[in-house]
Amino acid sequence: MTTEFADISSFQPDTLDYMRKLHNHATGLFVKLTEGSENGSHYVNPKAGIQLLNGFDFFKSIGVYHYFRGNSQRYGMNDPVNEAKWFVKNIIKLGLNRDTVCAIDVEDQSLQYNVTADINLFLDYVYRQGFHYLVVYASASWFNSQRIKRTQLKYLPAIWVASYGVSQPGVDNAQAWQYTNNGYQLKTDFNYDFAGIL
Repeated sequence: MTTEFADISSFQPDTLDYMRKLHNHATGLFVKLTEGSENGSHYVNPKAGIQLLNGFDFFKSIGVYHYFRGNSQRYGMNDPVNEAKWFVKNIIKLGLNRDTVCAIDVEDQSLQYNVTADINLFLDYVYRQGFHYLVVYASASWFNSQRIKRTQLKYLPAIWVASYGVSQPGVDNAQAWQYTNNGYQLKTDFNYDFAGIL
C-alpha cells in the first residue's frame, strides 16, 4: 500500500500543531539536518532538533537528509567525505540511532555534471558509520540524463524522485516520489512512499 510522507526544513514550522496537521495526511517525515561541511558552510537546520522532537510525537519513523554541495572535481576527493562527516556528526549529536533513514539531497547547481562518484563517496562514509538505510533524492531529469547513474550507486539506496505536474514520477521503479511542494495547502513537500522507505 502506498503511503505518504512530508519533508521539511527550516522554512517549515516546528510546532506540535504543525506536526499534527502533517500527520493528518502523512505517515512519515523527513527533516533537513545539514548542508555543506564543517570546514565549509557548516549549516545545521536550526529547527531540526525541535522538529524531530515534536515529530516523534506523531510519526513512528522520521528520516533526516543532507543537502549536498560536494564537488571532488573542484575541491578534491575529501570534499564529499567531509560533507558526510558533518551529516553523521549531527545525526549522532541529536541522539538518533543507526536505524535512522539517511538521505542525500542531490540538486545543487554547483555539483559537477557526472555526480555519481561523489554521491558514492558520501554514501560510503555514512554506511561505514553504521547507517545502512540510505536514500538518494534528485529530480527525475538527473536520473534520466545520467547525471546520476543509478546502477552505479553503492549500497542499493532507495531512489526518491522529484517530479511535479505529472501523473508518474518519470523514473522506473522509483521508491518514492515528491509530487508537490504544497501538499494539502501546507506549503510543504509531500511524497508518495511506494516501497515503505520510512
